[in-house]
Amino acid sequence: SLPGAWSAAAAQAPGSITVNPSGIVYYAQAGDTLMSIAQRLTAKPANWVKLGKLNHIDKDSSIPIGTPLTISTELLADEASEATVIARNGTITAISADGKSMAIDIGSKIVEGMQINTGANSFLTISLVDASRISLPSNSSVLLSKLRKSLYTGSPRTKVKLLQGRVVSRVSPLDT
Repeated sequence: SLPGAWSAAAAQAPGSITVNPSGIVYYAQAGDTLMSIAQRLTAKPANWVKLGKLNHIDKDSSIPIGTPLTISTELLADEASEATVIARNGTITAISADGKSMAIDIGSKIVEGMQINTGANSFLTISLVDASRISLPSNSSVLLSKLRKSLYTGSPRTKVKLLQGRVVSRVSPLDT
């Protein structure tokens, strides 16, 4: 007989996903292997080894239908995200990834690859998908080299390269 926790989990539909604060639980469907799951949900077939260690499976063979597999947020594939300007003052310049200058106002969408500059006596605050905030005080310049979020959990994956000045961030706690 199966342990109680596994029996309850096995009642989930094969191929279904449940989201939790640290990642997802995927319930294996017919034909699944660690490599096929890694390819589909992490976008890197090589992650099958990490999935195996995390789930105590030592080889890439068929997984019984309904087996719950934990996939941590850091292994999940990501997708493009955007931020929104929520406060600004003074002279703000933005250059898109293709080199075009853009006007920035409250409500403007900020995307990956943008360079943002604040002039003297100016500031800009943007909000990420999880309500984390990034503020640029006057005479600062940043490149948003990565503005993505993980699939399923929506956790931001953001890299801000400080080119000049300062940047201040307020990070929201991890939530479901």
